Amino acid sequence: MSIKYFLASSLLIMLLIGCDSQKPKVEAIDHQSKTIQCTLNGKPFQMDINQGSLEGNLYIDGKELRFELLKFSNEYQIIIRFDPEVGQLKFNQANNQLFQLRYGQERLEPCTTQVKST
Repeated sequence: MSIKYFLASSLLIMLLIGCDSQKPKVEAIDHQSKTIQCTLNGKPFQMDINQGSLEGNLYIDGKELRFELLKFSNEYQIIIRFDPEVGQLKFNQANNQLFQLRYGQERLEPCTTQVKST
């Protein structure tokens, strides 16, 4: 029984290592200048982030706001002056999902990222 257990455990470990090597590599958000576009409350939402900076500009409803990013383990919290219509915002490390916490409810919106040439 212990040989079967050992073989099964070894196979599982090799399988997990193989899966991890296939995982896409995610670079730091400030590695390149980029524009992240999403929809927020049914309206276009855009963030511009410059290479080497965790600060940027946010555009929504014809307004331009400065923001800062705080990095957590696998997401970025967007720090802006609080607006109840916007709520709290964060997005994932791959820059393809925006999370909005507003009026006690969390919404998830897909995003696209366009790298800017410098």
